Amino acid sequence: MTESIRELHPEPSTDPRTTSEAVFAVEVPKDLLGAAAIKVNVELRDELGATAGQTPLFYVNDPPTLRVRAAAHAFVVGGPIELSATVGDSDEVAETIAVSWDVVAPAPSAVPLEDRPVPPDFSDPVHRTVGKTIVPDRTGAWDIRVRATDSQRDMPEQTEDHLLFTVGPDQPPCLAQSQPLVPPDGASLPITDPTLFQVAVVVDDLDPYPPLSGPHFGTTAFEWSILAPGSPGRQVLTGATGNSIDFDPSAFTPGDIVELRVEIFDRSLSAISCADAAATCAIAAPPTCIQRQTWRVEVR
Repeated sequence: MTESIRELHPEPSTDPRTTSEAVFAVEVPKDLLGAAAIKVNVELRDELGATAGQTPLFYVNDPPTLRVRAAAHAFVVGGPIELSATVGDSDEVAETIAVSWDVVAPAPSAVPLEDRPVPPDFSDPVHRTVGKTIVPDRTGAWDIRVRATDSQRDMPEQTEDHLLFTVGPDQPPCLAQSQPLVPPDGASLPITDPTLFQVAVVVDDLDPYPPLSGPHFGTTAFEWSILAPGSPGRQVLTGATGNSIDFDPSAFTPGDIVELRVEIFDRSLSAISCADAAATCAIAAPPTCIQRQTWRVEVR
């Protein structure tokens, strides 16, 4: 639209767009629909010649406003991304603005845009927000093109914006917090009374612990095992699939050294390939993101 301002003024004239009456009804001709606004010059004069004036602006078919944003717990394959478009218009109500979406994926994709309800913002009645959710199925650069179109029949105005984001692969989970504290290498943790061993926090793109709400998220899988004195090998604790176990030292002899181990997995179930003797294991960078934790316990 060509940006311009047309002036209407009350000077004496045969032009129907001027008047000296107290009420001035302005009918906008079609040839003014390309203008950004109409400026009306109003001048008041009293019988002594004193004057006062105003010059209000009246918008004519102004294009819609559009603000877009994307938010996600993690921009990874299989993770939900919330898309939002907030629209408004200075010369019509926001409910009449049509919003359209186009998805440009890194490679041909049939991933749909799902409607996401957005509660109205009663503190901002001149705008409305439209929500969508997309769950990308491949890595790379994504482009979501958003268009807002007003309801003007003769000359509809349109505003366009783009949501650009990069989607990466789902990374392995990271054990973030555990209890009790793990002793230094070569040292053991003295245990006299029944003790709870637990993983309090796991950081993950899609399957963290505690879990996130929503149909696209899961929770961390835990596998606990024990290496007891005289045992030919480490034994997986059947049924211990939660984030914690109770260790009762009364089942052992004072002086026994027992190893308790937990390993964590997300939905990809990536194998933990470190040697069994390794107390910790990180299967992907950074090395601080571990999937295995071992406690060396001394029974007393």
